[in-house]
Amino acid sequence: MSVEKRKQLLAEYKALKEREAEILADLFDTHLELSESVPIRDRTARVKLGDKVKILSGGVNSRWGDEGVVVKLTDKRCEIKLNRNKALVKRAYSKIELV
Repeated sequence: MSVEKRKQLLAEYKALKEREAEILADLFDTHLELSESVPIRDRTARVKLGDKVKILSGGVNSRWGDEGVVVKLTDKRCEIKLNRNKALVKRAYSKIELV
């Protein structure tokens, strides 16, 4: 590979990385604006079996924003069957919202 071609590819790579940083900063700012406008609180009292919910906290096998169906309810928590990446995972969560 010639020196000129290598310099050109390096310049393109740097431009892409800079653009990626700008996009991530914009997404981060947008997410902060949305999270400030929507208060997060415990909403398990209004949930029934079979309801579709979104998780507002992360866990071992889940991420913030994962969705699933309620399969079991207790006084303080509910068990949700997640369907992500073609895998069914059951976990108990206390911070969720209806979808």
